[in-house]
Amino acid sequence: MSNDYVKLASEIGRKVALLAHESKCHLKQEQQENDSRKAGIVRRAVDFPSLMLSIGFSSAFTFYLSKAGQDFSSIVSFFKYLTTDEFSENVCGELEKKEGVGYAGYIAILLFIMKKTGKSVEIEPDVKKAYSTLSALLDIADSLDYKYQRKLLFYLHEVKKVLEALPL
Repeated sequence: MSNDYVKLASEIGRKVALLAHESKCHLKQEQQENDSRKAGIVRRAVDFPSLMLSIGFSSAFTFYLSKAGQDFSSIVSFFKYLTTDEFSENVCGELEKKEGVGYAGYIAILLFIMKKTGKSVEIEPDVKKAYSTLSALLDIADSLDYKYQRKLLFYLHEVKKVLEALPL
């Protein structure tokens, strides 16, 4: 069973690495190399599992939603990239090393893991319908039972390890 965790984490890691290093995202390389911090999405992957254990999935998820702000387009775009490989420039900001970035991308990773593990994930692809997207995300926040949350934690720990290993 743990092989499933590694496979899915590896799939996510490959897609994130492709964004960063295969010229999809044109990050300011000189600034990125001189910055010892990890990319925002990596920091979010490191923080989320322990936050989830401390305050519960729902509270951790809604905290990340609040930090993502109204940037639903990045959540939708990153999720779309993970599920279909459809690239959009606004996913690149999640890889920057600035404060406050990576929340939308990590929410998309959570949604991708849920979808891959059999949960119904329906988010509105039309960013103009932000209320529908927020409503769907809030439904997810309070619909996961404890047993599934424990299972999810194994995937999140693998994603954390894979993303930490990437040179971002």
